[in-house]
Amino acid sequence: MNLFLANGIRQQSKEIMKVFYSPVFIWILALSSLCAEQPKDPWKGGEYAKNSESQKSSAEDFIATLDLHNASAVLDVGCGDGKITAAMARALPDAEIVGVDISPSMIDFALAAFSGYPNLKFSVEDAAQVNFQEKFDLVTSFTVMQWVLEQTQALERFEKALKPGGRLCIQMPTGLPSAMEQALNKTISSEKWAKYFTQFSAPWKFYQPEEYRDLLVNAQFSPTRLEIITKHEKFPSRAAFQGFLRQWFPYLRPIPVDLKDVFLTELLDRYLQILPVDEKGQVSFIVTRLEVEAIK
Repeated sequence: MNLFLANGIRQQSKEIMKVFYSPVFIWILALSSLCAEQPKDPWKGGEYAKNSESQKSSAEDFIATLDLHNASAVLDVGCGDGKITAAMARALPDAEIVGVDISPSMIDFALAAFSGYPNLKFSVEDAAQVNFQEKFDLVTSFTVMQWVLEQTQALERFEKALKPGGRLCIQMPTGLPSAMEQALNKTISSEKWAKYFTQFSAPWKFYQPEEYRDLLVNAQFSPTRLEIITKHEKFPSRAAFQGFLRQWFPYLRPIPVDLKDVFLTELLDRYLQILPVDEKGQVSFIVTRLEVEAIK
């Protein structure tokens, strides 16, 4: 089952590339652009799909440890471009799989990319506002919960969404890698860039196991595993690493559009001084993630 699921995830990556030429996808994007009353969405589903190998790989690793045989209904919170959620739908054809994400762009992409799965649904929803009553056997969330500032409320909603005995599985980073944090601090404190960050606060929060255990218990969960996992990731080139950062790095948000690439270039120059490319020109990114498993 787990090998099949991992293979399914890889197949989704191939399917995604077909979407960029799909008339349905173009129509959805055009329709979305007309919805001016919606809050500005900092995410871009298409860019994320092309530059999220790190997130996909970490989710694959976690999923490989899970027994999904008895799951008849799964909620994937923060489903992003939908490829992980679709892989679960493919591996569990008799189960109902629901993916939710706060980003309309992500959901637009997922709907266009994975419309052929009868057991799969996507919708735009805030993690802290999901509203289900004892519907799911499993709630998952991969590389998302660091963005959820209403953490207590979200966990309470997940608890309500699970059937008695249902499982919660969360994976999220514990912070920026040390080399990136050093490079970032030097960059945003420089005279050239400091003015853009006087009112800026990064929209995320990171957790250590004991702190998160308390949150789980307060939300009526019984934690079964909280573990820090370190992964040494490699990007094939500086350009690939820059594309990866561009689609999620929150410190780009206060920078004017015409200066974002300049800022990112200077940031990467500093990062690669601290952690140079290897003999193959590959860029290292050492990530620590918190993996959480709990029972309702």
